[in-house]
Amino acid sequence: MRARWWQWTYDYRGPRIIATDRQAPRVYPRMIPLCSRFDSVLFTPKMSAIASYGNFSRYPIMTVANFLGIGIDALTYGDMFDRIDKWLKTKNGRSHHIACINAYCVTLAMKDERLTKIYNGADIVGADGVPFVWWIRKILKEKCDRLAAPDILLQLAQRARKTGYSFYLYGGAPDVVANMKKNLEQTFPYIKIVGSMAPPFRPLTEEEDRKITNEINYLQPDIVCVGLGTPKQDYWIEDHLYKIQGAVLIASGATFDFFGGRVRMAPEFIRKSGFEWLYRLVGKDFRRVWKRYTVMNVLFLWNFAMQLTGLRLRKPERWTRPERQLTF
Repeated sequence: MRARWWQWTYDYRGPRIIATDRQAPRVYPRMIPLCSRFDSVLFTPKMSAIASYGNFSRYPIMTVANFLGIGIDALTYGDMFDRIDKWLKTKNGRSHHIACINAYCVTLAMKDERLTKIYNGADIVGADGVPFVWWIRKILKEKCDRLAAPDILLQLAQRARKTGYSFYLYGGAPDVVANMKKNLEQTFPYIKIVGSMAPPFRPLTEEEDRKITNEINYLQPDIVCVGLGTPKQDYWIEDHLYKIQGAVLIASGATFDFFGGRVRMAPEFIRKSGFEWLYRLVGKDFRRVWKRYTVMNVLFLWNFAMQLTGLRLRKPERWTRPERQLTF
């Protein structure tokens, strides 16, 4: 069988040849300890941001790129739809988490171990940033779509004509979520938005949280869009994966602002160019996003350069969440 281009690798033991596709898998428990099986691993000084492994028990072989300790899946929309359809066959199990990862998420996670664990434990860790997609396509030579929350929602809304997906919107300001619901229903007349909620901008009491959870479980939506901002929405999803039954929870961030009409979405050609961040930076949200797109981006680029040169490496510890919550 023809050898892949990453057959040669290098680490602290020096250059060597690693196993290719279907040969006996070579396991590196210290490199990515919470993954059970690997088909191949590429780890070189020039390309140390890449790790390829696969053969999970639930999914076909996948490729994962390591961006500063966050393992991002190389997935297409077709792959994502297959998983969602499989998850939604039963409404009695736990919910599933789709995380959309960009440079801001990765930089925040560098100083937040809980956030790192949340991202690496998500059921889908999608490449939100265009540079991430480029890296996976050009370096890993794998098919990968940009899994940004606004695009995911639009794709699911279009697919709902055939599948009958139902939606619940959780997040945003009251007027924003109301406008978002109205705009989606006008654009997709067949869409079923079974409920929406704009939570207060403060921590919820246990009674308030229980009431919201009971409402979502009663309505039984297939897709729950959570727009509380990063990282608040990620914490909320983590806390509710076992409380909410049989849904797919998507960290939706600015999707509420875009579809709710508060912020204008960048034109398609700008989004594909990788300069959507610049479009938002010079827009009406400047005061809210300037630090995110200047300081945080610089921190990401610096640390990513350190990883590429081998001077600093955070290893992705991907893990699979059990279907039932463990109690001790």
